[in-house]
Amino acid sequence: MDLSTIWERILEGRRDALSTLFREMYSPMLNYGLKVYGEPEIVKDCIHDVFLNLWKRRDGLRPLENVKAYLFTALRMRILEWHRQNKARDDRQQKYVQEDQGSLLNIEQVIIQVEGDEELAQRLKEAVSNLTERQREAVYLKFFSGFSNDEIADIMQVNKQSVYNTISRALKRLEEYLMER
Repeated sequence: MDLSTIWERILEGRRDALSTLFREMYSPMLNYGLKVYGEPEIVKDCIHDVFLNLWKRRDGLRPLENVKAYLFTALRMRILEWHRQNKARDDRQQKYVQEDQGSLLNIEQVIIQVEGDEELAQRLKEAVSNLTERQREAVYLKFFSGFSNDEIADIMQVNKQSVYNTISRALKRLEEYLMER
């Protein structure tokens, strides 16, 4: 059953549909949530909060085209809310500078080739660990979750140009790191 059909059933008040959606999306949401905030227990609590709020607000919800993006957005918002309330660190917003696109293709090719080369995979993992949280999140959404820049902008609550700049900056850092080694 596709996510849109499950969503429609939730809107009809079917509790079993909520359970189905939870089972389908828990793992992808957990993986994404850990990229946003690295504490598994907090992320798990936030996922539960998202589904609890979804059920509570089901009467005010509408049909969706992209349920996965909606849930990722809701999770991200919940994590950030938790973060603001409990850690008082609201400095996740950064200024972005337009950078060239030259490294984009080179690093995309590296990411594609990584599956067959364990040494390269390890180097890429090290390179990714040197990115900022926002850069890691954008790279994860773009290359590992397959979201478009528009969808990433919605999920991260920034404009499309900021997404482009963040990914461009991240790819440039990845390329520089990989070229050094």
